[in-house]
Amino acid sequence: MQRRVVVFFGSDGTGKTTQAQLLMKEFRDRGYKVSRAWIRGRHSLAFFISRLLLKLGFKGYFVAPYAPGGKILDSRTLKGKRIWSLIEFVSVVPLIIRRMYVPLLLGYKVVAERYVVDTVIYNSYYLGSSFDFYARILMHMIPKGSLIVHMDASLNDVMSRRTDDLVSEKFIEYQLTSYRKYANVLHALSINSSALGIEEIRKEIERRLS
Repeated sequence: MQRRVVVFFGSDGTGKTTQAQLLMKEFRDRGYKVSRAWIRGRHSLAFFISRLLLKLGFKGYFVAPYAPGGKILDSRTLKGKRIWSLIEFVSVVPLIIRRMYVPLLLGYKVVAERYVVDTVIYNSYYLGSSFDFYARILMHMIPKGSLIVHMDASLNDVMSRRTDDLVSEKFIEYQLTSYRKYANVLHALSINSSALGIEEIRKEIERRLS
């Protein structure tokens, strides 16, 4: 259990939250200080600007009952994608420092339920190649020596496990394909939750940690 950082990534519905919570409990039971990180996209400044655009009457949005005002900005409809890519990058970097590197400096183990891989894939879907430059920078912000865990599942299982019916099947397919690509690039531990149970997955992660 010597690694100080465990980074999970994968589509919603693949089991990241369950495994992250189990791992944090295991660390605490062993006497370690643990911090949770959750980072994806549309944070801080990007969130504020998106809300402002919608209040000013911007027409490109999703209807989302759970969101403030019932709408979410669809950044695919923006003309200035390069500018928005910069805004997303500037918005997420302070969170990376605060939720990953500050806890590490304070002696915590960090379990990232979502981290920069999720940020990259989320923004690449909506912003395309405009985000590529920032994606390369963000990928270097995974601390060296991290255990990187890719949670995977079949498309059918992911769709059946989701409670957010506003997300399209096309988006999930993009996520699954992209996450598998990054799992190969990062030499991640890839686990298929369609084939393994919760306890089997937990034991495999702990085995890799030790």
